[in-house]
Parts: sequence; structure tokens; C-alpha cells
Amino acid sequence: MGHVIHGHKHGYKKLLEALEWCLELQVECVSVYAFSIENFKRSRDEVEGLLSLAAEKLRSIAESDVIRQHDVVVSVVGDLTTLPSDVQAAAAHVMLLTRHNKGPRLDICFAYTGRQDMFQAIQSVQEGIQAGFLERGDLCEDVVERCLHTASSPPVDLLIRTSGETRLSDFLLWQCSDAVLVFLEVLWPDFSFMDLVGAIVSFQRGAFQVSRSRQKHSRLQLDHLMYSDVAAAQVAESMDARPKNGQLPRPKTRKGQSNKENCYSLLRVGWAQEKAVGDFLQSEIPSVNSKGGVPDAHGDVRLISSPTFAAPASALGVHLGVDGSSVNKARTARQARVEAFLRRLHSARWAWLKERTPRGDDSELAGPAV
Repeated sequence: MGHVIHGHKHGYKKLLEALEWCLELQVECVSVYAFSIENFKRSRDEVEGLLSLAAEKLRSIAESDVIRQHDVVVSVVGDLTTLPSDVQAAAAHVMLLTRHNKGPRLDICFAYTGRQDMFQAIQSVQEGIQAGFLERGDLCEDVVERCLHTASSPPVDLLIRTSGETRLSDFLLWQCSDAVLVFLEVLWPDFSFMDLVGAIVSFQRGAFQVSRSRQKHSRLQLDHLMYSDVAAAQVAESMDARPKNGQLPRPKTRKGQSNKENCYSLLRVGWAQEKAVGDFLQSEIPSVNSKGGVPDAHGDVRLISSPTFAAPASALGVHLGVDGSSVNKARTARQARVEAFLRRLHSARWAWLKERTPRGDDSELAGPAV
């Protein structure tokens, strides 16, 4: 057991050394996988030894020269509720101590898995909807991403896996969606500066593809948000202002549609909405069928992406019979709800950390910008 703990001590020294290399190369964010939730399945003695070592090293890293000299912001990300109180206190100490720093970031993933990260983010959004802070239509990739443990960090550009393993081991699964992956045979304690340089060269070779993939994905996200705002404006315009006779308001019937058909097209953002959007894009941009959509089994255009589409959401709303100002109003309301919810969520997380700090720490609480 002693040799296992001894190896982890060497791994900690290598972390500080590799971190300094990255900072000298002006890397803005470094993430390390220190302890997986799956590691709790190891023997009791080993787990206790690792957690004891973690409490010691988390406190020492806050006072390390590399953190002070480079003004590094340290964040311990993961399900910290599963950790002993001394490790929680050490994590809270280093995070609160460096929270006002202006330099690069160091994310220490502890009691972490990518699946748990995504689950807790979706759970947070669900609780926000149930509590009335969000509406169901507010759910999108951007909101989920901003609820992840790594919400304040950029997406991963380069992932380096040492020790000859060729798997991610549930590490930053969401954040690594477009990352360049480099697998090395060298053991982590033997990782050298030249190994880092070789990995960076591999990233530079694939940097263009990474950038292109992210741009495409960003357009897809914007498309989704635009359709959601238009759908919300449609519903708002089609419902009576006040209930009548204690009944829920009923949607107004558009010309050529029955109440049932109108409800279906307004309340379900599915193939009917996509077809309407596709028709609009085809009328505005004849080439969109070949570049932005594909025909479904019925021959209708199902919109996948619209890289050539430059019309604002209000123009799309007008095409669907919705006033452009209603679309803008729906978008503004959605953004306000989301920002207020995220401020509440992150304030609660920082308050939880504050409660874990020693009573002698009287520093003021101030969470990061959302």
C-alpha cells in the first residue's frame, strides 16, 4: 500500500511541474483527473490513504510558488458531497483563496466522472423548471453546459492520456467532444517537457478541424435557440390574455387549421415546425436544401443546419405569422430567466463551499461571473 501512496506523491510533484510548463507556454486552462468516483471501489485502506493525501496536497497547492507567481485560479470540480469533511474543507480553502486571481485556471477533477457531471447539470435544470425559475422551452445545450462543474472553463482543446491507456475513463466527456486526443506510453511520473511539446504539435495539426467543428456546432445551437424563441412567441400570441369561465385559455385558430391542428403546430417543436422553417429557408435561399437540410421519409425538408441562413429570428417569425417584436420579447425573457437561474445556482454552490471552510476564515464570499 505504501508504494501506491508514494507513487501518487510523485504524481503530485509532476502535476506542479507540468502545470508550470503549460503556463510558460501560455495555456489558459489545465484540467487534471485526480480522483474518479470509481476509485471509491478500491480497497478501504487505499481510498483512505488517497483521501488523506488529497487533503494535504490541496492545502499545499494553494500556497505553492507556481500558483502565486502565475495568479492561477484553482477549482476542484466533482461531487464534493461524497468526500470526507477534511477534503471538503481543503477543496473549499484553495478555491476561496484563489477565486479573485486573474490568471489561468487549474481544474482538479476530484470525485468526478463525466457521466455524473452531465447528470447533475440536467438535474439542476430540472429542479429549476420544477421551482418555476425556468420554463421547459429554456432547456438547451447552452443551459446544460453552463450548469456543468466546469462552467467557468473553456472546452478542452487537447487531451493527453499517459500510461499506455487508450480510453477516456469517463473524463470530461462533454467538454472533450471536439478535442484532439493524444495517447502516450510514458507513465505520468516520467512525463517530460518534450512529451508535452509532441502532444501540442499533434494538436496544431488538427486545430483547423477542431475550430471548424465548433463553428458548425455553434450554428446548430443558435438555430435551436431561434426556433425555440419563435415557438414561444407563437404560443404567447395564440393564447387569450385571460382565462374565461375558469377555463384555461384556448389557442386562436389560424386560417385553414382546426383547433387540434393549430395546437399541434404551436406546442410541439417537431417536424411541423422544422418543415415550416425549411419552407421559409427554401423561399429565401434556394440552395438551403442541398446545404442546410435533408429530405425525410415523406420528402419534407428536415433542417439540420443553416450555415447560409442570415435572416434574424424576427424575420422567421414573420414568415410563420408571428410579430417580430414578440420573438424579440420571448428571447429577452428567456435570457433573463436563464441568467437569473444560473446566478442562483452558482451562488448556492459557493455558499456550500463557504460553509466547509474553517471558522477562522472570514474572507468575503464572491463567486465567479456566470
